Amino acid sequence: VTGVQTCALPIYTILTFHPLIFTAMRSIHSDDRVGSCVEYAIQHNIAVVSAHTNVDAHPLGTNDAFATALGWSTESLLVPDQRVAGHGMGVLCRINPCSLDDILAKVRSVCGSPLRWCEGSSPVVNTVAIVCGSGSSFLPAAQKAGADVCITADVDRKSTRLNSSHRT
Repeated sequence: VTGVQTCALPIYTILTFHPLIFTAMRSIHSDDRVGSCVEYAIQHNIAVVSAHTNVDAHPLGTNDAFATALGWSTESLLVPDQRVAGHGMGVLCRINPCSLDDILAKVRSVCGSPLRWCEGSSPVVNTVAIVCGSGSSFLPAAQKAGADVCITADVDRKSTRLNSSHRT
């Protein structure tokens, strides 16, 4: 919304991937970033629509796109949506057997960013779960589906053994 303040064109709707508001707001404070954006949108009758989960849950959404970038095919959804056939959160990929180091190198080359990981008990990776975004709540589903590795962007401390994690 901040960029809209300098835009000369009339704007009625802003479509975003990430929502402006992540947690419930009890009040709007114009002295913080989110509050000032919300206030501006309200004052100027601008609708803000966020398609975050919609894009994540789509069969050709973020999870499938990331699998494709890694050179893998999606075999199934990790957690199918009970209401919309063919949609769901996360994907499961069966891959040619490789090591965790091979997986880390592939993810590092595609993402170009530092990684953090916890080692599992299996020396060979055959099945990978991918949950783009915050994947903590999907770790049990990945384990139940038989994933040797779960790739996600964000995991809270309670969901993993971060004390035994590694960084690159």
